Amino acid sequence: MTRWVVLGVGLVGAVGAWGLARVGSASRQADTQAELNRLQGTWRVVAAQIGGEAAPEDQFRNVRYTIAGSQMTLREGEGPGATVTIALDLGSDPAKIDITDATGERTAGIYRLDPNGALTLCYVKGSQTRPRAFDSAPDPSGVVLVLERVTE
Repeated sequence: MTRWVVLGVGLVGAVGAWGLARVGSASRQADTQAELNRLQGTWRVVAAQIGGEAAPEDQFRNVRYTIAGSQMTLREGEGPGATVTIALDLGSDPAKIDITDATGERTAGIYRLDPNGALTLCYVKGSQTRPRAFDSAPDPSGVVLVLERVTE
């Protein structure tokens, strides 16, 4: 009888833990979706740093990022743009963003959405090594972008 009670308690504990993991997972998914919802819309680049150097404004003045669902489209001027898929991970500080292009190449980055509404992205194009801080200097291909929402 004791063995059945112990087994029953163990089974209840395992089922309960599985249920908690699912609830935690559902909560993380809801948080991630809420964060993705906050990023929806069109953003313009207001500052850029490449390889540790500030980029001249004429290099990004007409650049726009539009986030719709989990798709992000980069446009310069009125061109057709390039669309990538983004995935967010809020489980770290800073939050992680994975950017996957049409060929399947994934770039690992970080991002933050400031209380003032600025969106900052940091990544090394084509690298799966994720930056640890918002600094482009460690790599000549490192990029830090500061974006602000376009309101029209």
